[in-house]
Amino acid sequence: MDIDTCKQSLIDVYYRRKGYLDDIERDTKRLEAMKANLENLLLTQGLIQEASQMTLECISIRINNIVTKALAAVLPEPYTFELSFRITYGKLSTDMRLKKDGKLYALTDNVGDGVVDIVALALRVAILCLDKRKLRRLLVLDEPVGALSVNYQPLAGKMLEHLSKALNMQIVMVAAHGSNYEFTDAKVFDSNNFRKK
Repeated sequence: MDIDTCKQSLIDVYYRRKGYLDDIERDTKRLEAMKANLENLLLTQGLIQEASQMTLECISIRINNIVTKALAAVLPEPYTFELSFRITYGKLSTDMRLKKDGKLYALTDNVGDGVVDIVALALRVAILCLDKRKLRRLLVLDEPVGALSVNYQPLAGKMLEHLSKALNMQIVMVAAHGSNYEFTDAKVFDSNNFRKK
């Protein structure tokens, strides 16, 4: 092998290695930029999760207040409503419980269907209240508290009247015990007047 061939071979090896080093340097800079971007993304994700958690806590407090007040307006020995949010398998889920005398009850426990009816009605109202858009609030109900004792249904009617006025909400309702829900501005239609003879 002559000197020129050896020299050329060394030059080739040098430029090949220099190319590898340039590739490594370029890849290192790209990886550092990706790492910085990942750190920013993780920080942003943390901030979004923290804001989401705070938002869910605020929503939970508002819903708890509305449902607890509805229960107190109708029942002589009311429960306190507790709604909590949690992330399960990457999805949002809720736990709804009632509290009375320091004991927690699931809605599926034997708390009475009337209690569950009041909770369900109050949750509908709470959802309407959470909507910040300037929409006309309309609540359409069919036997909203049908399982509630007839003794407490007038109180449920008063609660609905209060909610209607306080929240500027129109309520359209079908009820078997119409006299229990007669508000001052209610229109009561007797279905017997509409039957064919």
